[in-house]
Amino acid sequence: MIEIKKMDEECLETFLQPLSELEREIFGINNYCISQLLEMIISTEYICFLAVEKKNILGYLIIHNIVDNYEIMKIGVLSAARKKRIGSQLLKKYVDTIKFPLLLEVRETNEIGQNFYNKNGFEKIGIRKNYYKDTGENAIIMKLDCK
Repeated sequence: MIEIKKMDEECLETFLQPLSELEREIFGINNYCISQLLEMIISTEYICFLAVEKKNILGYLIIHNIVDNYEIMKIGVLSAARKKRIGSQLLKKYVDTIKFPLLLEVRETNEIGQNFYNKNGFEKIGIRKNYYKDTGENAIIMKLDCK
């Protein structure tokens, strides 16, 4: 059974290293290093949720709490666990607890990501030109209005 849990300092010993490895596997050179992940987890400005099954991380969501809105920094799901609605479960667990808009940037060429966000209620609100340093690619800004 998949459990969605908030990552906190008590989880660090068990989940920090596997989270870092999953982040590197999914995002390659654009990954957060282990020290960045640690900073986010212990900071009150970030919230991290994990999708865990038998102590294995299947996915995660990192949110930045910015005064009057929230921004998805990363959402990732283990490739072998995709198509199981884990990303949607992570989003739902978080979205049900907030009242401010949830924002994100997604690569212009990431059609799978855009489709995922559209299916979960996000709308395109703008473009950031040349946003991604590795490719110079534009980012699509998306927003979800929460309750």
